[in-house]
Amino acid sequence: MPPESKQWAGVASTDPRSARLSYRADIDGLRGIAVLAVVLFHGYPRNLPGGFLGVDIFFVISGFLITGLLQNQLTAGTFSFAEFYQRRVRRLFPALISVILITAIVSAFVYWGNQAQGLSWHIFGASLFLSNFFLWREVGYFDALAQTKPLLHLWSLGIEEQFYIAWPVLLWLSFRRRWRLKYILGLITGASFSYCIYLSYIDPAAAFYSPLSRAWELSAGGLLAICSPATMRKVVYGWLGVAGALIISACIFLVKQQGFYVWQAVFLVAGVLLVIASGSAGTPWSRVLAAKPLVYIGLISYPLYLWHWPVLVLARYCDARLFRHLSFLLIALSFVLAAVTYRYLERPIRRMEPLRDVSIRLFFAMAATSLVAVVGSVIPVSNLWYPPEVRPILDYANYDYVTDARVGECWIDPADRRQSFGSSCGFGEDRNGLKVAIWGDSHSGRLYPGLRRTAGSDIKIAEYVSSACPPIQNFSEVCQPVNEKAFQALENERPDIVILFARWTLYSNQYRAGSAINGLGYYVSRLKALGARVIVVGPFPVFKTDLPTLLLKEWSENKKAGLPVSLDGVPDRATAGVDRDLRAFAEKNSLRFFSLVDLLCSGNGCKTTFSDSPYDLITWDYGHLTTGGAEYVSRHLLDSIRDLARSRDSDFASLKENSAKKQLD
Repeated sequence: MPPESKQWAGVASTDPRSARLSYRADIDGLRGIAVLAVVLFHGYPRNLPGGFLGVDIFFVISGFLITGLLQNQLTAGTFSFAEFYQRRVRRLFPALISVILITAIVSAFVYWGNQAQGLSWHIFGASLFLSNFFLWREVGYFDALAQTKPLLHLWSLGIEEQFYIAWPVLLWLSFRRRWRLKYILGLITGASFSYCIYLSYIDPAAAFYSPLSRAWELSAGGLLAICSPATMRKVVYGWLGVAGALIISACIFLVKQQGFYVWQAVFLVAGVLLVIASGSAGTPWSRVLAAKPLVYIGLISYPLYLWHWPVLVLARYCDARLFRHLSFLLIALSFVLAAVTYRYLERPIRRMEPLRDVSIRLFFAMAATSLVAVVGSVIPVSNLWYPPEVRPILDYANYDYVTDARVGECWIDPADRRQSFGSSCGFGEDRNGLKVAIWGDSHSGRLYPGLRRTAGSDIKIAEYVSSACPPIQNFSEVCQPVNEKAFQALENERPDIVILFARWTLYSNQYRAGSAINGLGYYVSRLKALGARVIVVGPFPVFKTDLPTLLLKEWSENKKAGLPVSLDGVPDRATAGVDRDLRAFAEKNSLRFFSLVDLLCSGNGCKTTFSDSPYDLITWDYGHLTTGGAEYVSRHLLDSIRDLARSRDSDFASLKENSAKKQLD
């Protein structure tokens, strides 16, 4: 992502000893467009839906520039591994260390509980340029929201640095062994692109974070750098630039699907290659990109990229509502910080000599940062800031929600096509007793442990859970296949009662057909056709953020009162409204409705614990049940289950009696 002091690419210098490339202002301008797209997307995601693709523009530019530079140095006989990596250190480390340290200091005053410990882990990953692997490892439905990770954006820097480590070795070997480099790069581009398509299908998170699935974007830029441009008229180059600009604009402004999608990246990469290729001929479009404002933004693009995300994240964390009105000022602040960093830190250090001494000092500064970070990630230093009476709350930061919920077995990731519901998710060979199945998203997955523990031996429990997928017809392209798998399993198991539970409030806003309730009827009717009785569990009264953080904030405002066992302001209007709508839906369709709002909330707010102890939290995050919380809910839910089973048996007996009378008549 970061350039040298200026981007060098195109026509070789007349001095063979320098092996430098002529400066192209249009590439700095293109870099400016890329960083603007990313920054504006993070500030106004709805207004610039494809802005996240600016990172892919960086990848292509980096591949083009570094490959051209290395090729010229190797040809001129001036290449040195030591000098190459020393220049990378001098270029990258000053701004990165500054951003990391200031982010850590501000976060220490802003974050509550053990959130600073998670940031330490991310600092450690960033200091090793392995952020993409660290974040890839964390991926999961319960991973903290991106808006809470101030160093999340460094994943792309990790991929680029991994490229910088491997690429010089590859080009050096190719030069020494006289390999045909364009065929080597073509093979790498094709193999990486194929791997990216494969991973996008089975593991989108891996496709996003893996350097192997991203390498084709960088190597595509490298291919352009080593291939001699075709001899064409200037007007043709001009039209190629216009075509590339239109493609880039369409990707950034018209794309609606957020998140890495390989076919979006294909079009974008093609557009970037066309723009770079046309710029070598000095076309009108290249002169547009070479405008001074765009070039300046390109020059400060590295520190601007580093600063903007921590500024936005920490401001949003302090006050999410106020953030919506201050996005422009926060982006302006990011520009100021980037300009100051470029003028008073990057440029002076870039001129420092000797290169070896400067790079060594910067290397040890980063090593010290890494050491402090790894200590902070292992030792919960933040515990020292809180008295013993509230420290048990901090332990919920590492809550184990996996072990007793059969995650990966009966609770699957819909994006991972390799996962499916196994036979163990059903009732097993023993078909005696009441057969109850749970179907829904992660909220139903966290209800399962409590129901399993509190149900007697006369009740069999089946579980069919898919993260972020409610039992709603055609909710999304990802969820529909999984929902059909779940229904097929239920069709085979023939449960007596099916419990439907999900985060209904969220899905009611997302469902393209209107209220989520509109999509429930399809599966409810199919379940009733199987002879199953249906219980709809209403929405959990979710908290604004994770419950431990809210409790610590409440405690800090009134320490004498201790930790509260209930919080007001919950449920919000949306949750209460969906609860009412679901109740009406259940009554209309002769279903049983179980309201968590009625169970957990009163005029004084909603429960935070499942017992009298302030440490027995009902949820460890915003609304997924702890095992103790699930047991509390399940004890009350079992009353409805048994009552429904008795009415079912009564109805069955009446039906049998009426059938016998008809036969006698």
